[in-house]
Amino acid sequence: MTTAPPFASMFAKPEEVGNPSGILLYGPPGTWKTSTAGGIVKVPSFADKKVLYIDIDQGSKVFVNDPEVFAGVQEGRINIVPIDKLAPEAFGQLQYFLGADDANGEFQKGEAFKWGYDVVILDSLDVAQDVAVKWFMNHTIAEKTGKKDTLGAWGKVGPWTTDVAWAFQNYEGLGIVVMHSAESTSESGVFAIKPKLGGSAKDNIASIFDLVAYVDFEANPEDRSDVQLVATLGKSDYIVSKNRWMLPDKIWSFDLPSFYQMIHARRADTAKKAAALQAA
Repeated sequence: MTTAPPFASMFAKPEEVGNPSGILLYGPPGTWKTSTAGGIVKVPSFADKKVLYIDIDQGSKVFVNDPEVFAGVQEGRINIVPIDKLAPEAFGQLQYFLGADDANGEFQKGEAFKWGYDVVILDSLDVAQDVAVKWFMNHTIAEKTGKKDTLGAWGKVGPWTTDVAWAFQNYEGLGIVVMHSAESTSESGVFAIKPKLGGSAKDNIASIFDLVAYVDFEANPEDRSDVQLVATLGKSDYIVSKNRWMLPDKIWSFDLPSFYQMIHARRADTAKKAAALQAA
């Protein structure tokens, strides 16, 4: 009789291994980030899944332009939560859906991660952080002076943003975060394009997600008139990216269906090689 090893209930199932848990798409305005995120409904394995789209950047106007997304909204498979970033209650709504610190200072995931959605999308994290900055700046008071504490506020903004990112990455479904990019030049003259965040979050956000893709339009080197949406996944000296599937450094005509097709093909190839090793 075979006895199950300790903690067997915690072991990952084969079908759970290999798919991304969190995806970060970032790039300049107008580079189809929102549409790309919405394209998750076109991935065969997500065709009948439930999606929650949290919109604090008015991206839903683009999001529903896709017929398949629009149909999903009509059928109730895709739910959109619009948040007015200028409303006084905006940050309270973000905390409710995304998460907030409890009385002990421990981050607790928000309601968006408790309702059983297969996919949760946030558009966009940098705008959400802007709302958080405004709120913390107005509500963080120094004990000694009784005045607003700017340094203390930033000390809360960074961890909150990072905790939200981890909530998406560690979600039992799929978490997709969309955000804008920012260009910067360090004192040493190094030019870099990073996700547009402030505080401590700007330096560690890219290390959190399984996939960090910088998306922008590029002309085909062989035909300059052929402009495509390109996702940069490979290591670069000036673009922050992350790729755990050993895919090409650049994916041309990028969308999520083609991305999933590529990782599924790689997994099938790995399984084939593993079966050959077992048979040897």
